[in-house]
Amino acid sequence: MHSLKHNKILSYEDLTKEVKQIHDMRGFGICPPLALTNGCFDLFHAGHARLLNSIKSSIIGGKLIVGINSDESVKCLKGESRPIIPADQRAYIIASLSCVDYVFIFPETNIERYLREIKPDIWFKGGDYNVNSLNKEEEEVIRSCRIDVRFESFVEGISSTNIIKKIK
Repeated sequence: MHSLKHNKILSYEDLTKEVKQIHDMRGFGICPPLALTNGCFDLFHAGHARLLNSIKSSIIGGKLIVGINSDESVKCLKGESRPIIPADQRAYIIASLSCVDYVFIFPETNIERYLREIKPDIWFKGGDYNVNSLNKEEEEVIRSCRIDVRFESFVEGISSTNIIKKIK
């Protein structure tokens, strides 16, 4: 089996070093927006591509970090038959996009820890989420860290679940 390495796929430790440099630039008056989004990204499709491109175009000059759920966390969120595509392959696909600056894989089912530690300026969620669907831990972090949450519009009818149903 071939190893899928990409310079945009970072361990969380290496990502925190990059994030520190971005935050440090603010001390010099350089303030590129730092955006974070996350998800399973199983069976990458046009809705995913539209989401990521839309985020990047809204943070002109900024950096986009994408957190990918690990295989174990996808299984917890989506069921025993998921993911279809392993995490290293999902990360490679996302890292291959020009709109994405950094990718990391995380084992938890929610992103609360990473919101607190990365402290992005903006956390983007897909349009299948809203303020009421955020969990309490994530809500607490976005308030205490003053993170702007934006919900990108959802592309109706396009989802990994729908693709899987059609294949079956």
